Amino acid sequence: MTLARTALRLAAVATLSGTKAKPATIAENRVFDSRITFIDPKDVTDAQPILIVQTDNDEGDPTDGKDGVSPAGGPPFWRMTDLVIECAMVARGDDGDGGFVIGYPVTDAQLEAQLDFLEWQVWMALAYAPSTIARAFRKTAKLMRYESHRQATDENGDRAAVRVLTFKCKIHDFCPMPQAGATGFDRLPKPLSDVAKALDPESYAGAAVAALADAMSEPDPMPALQRIGMGFDFSADGLPDGVPDLAADLPLSSG
Repeated sequence: MTLARTALRLAAVATLSGTKAKPATIAENRVFDSRITFIDPKDVTDAQPILIVQTDNDEGDPTDGKDGVSPAGGPPFWRMTDLVIECAMVARGDDGDGGFVIGYPVTDAQLEAQLDFLEWQVWMALAYAPSTIARAFRKTAKLMRYESHRQATDENGDRAAVRVLTFKCKIHDFCPMPQAGATGFDRLPKPLSDVAKALDPESYAGAAVAALADAMSEPDPMPALQRIGMGFDFSADGLPDGVPDLAADLPLSSG
């Protein structure tokens, strides 16, 4: 298996983040990979939009390299992976102990409209954004199905200011693995290597693929063994003194 699911998620995170000068959505840089990183409650006053990008169900059929199913089995596979995006509004709330926490407020007409707008922006970015990483996302994944549903709070069933979007994505799980001696992002398997080359190296996603590429580096080979030495420490009373009484040094053939 390749890192196709990682490629899908990081490409989506980068596409939805946009740039500092031109964010892709009203969530701006509040786009999180799989979980919310720390948000200081002091920085939150009115409700602010965020996006959380996750991958969920993942299954695949063996492919013939085109669109057909291979009777010989896999790999490679056509992967069907759920790309799950939470569109949410977060607000600061009292934690009951004199502090503040971040949570999802109960929705109202204004928050509902903002969620609808945020969902539309997500669609537009993934399907039509002209950026290099957005084009890489669309090259990596074909959107086959789409669902959107509301999320309720756990306590009273109130409508929380969250919509959960699920895109069923078809991804080609390329084989074989990169060739020995590959350098840079070519050390990564496709489609992750293609996504990595389209990412901003200064972004979160860019740093993540750089770390993965480093982890895929080939280990330094062991130096060739040229000689082998042996030492024997004899003792009549079973208490060797640590000094070899007999030593041998054998050169090894290079042939």
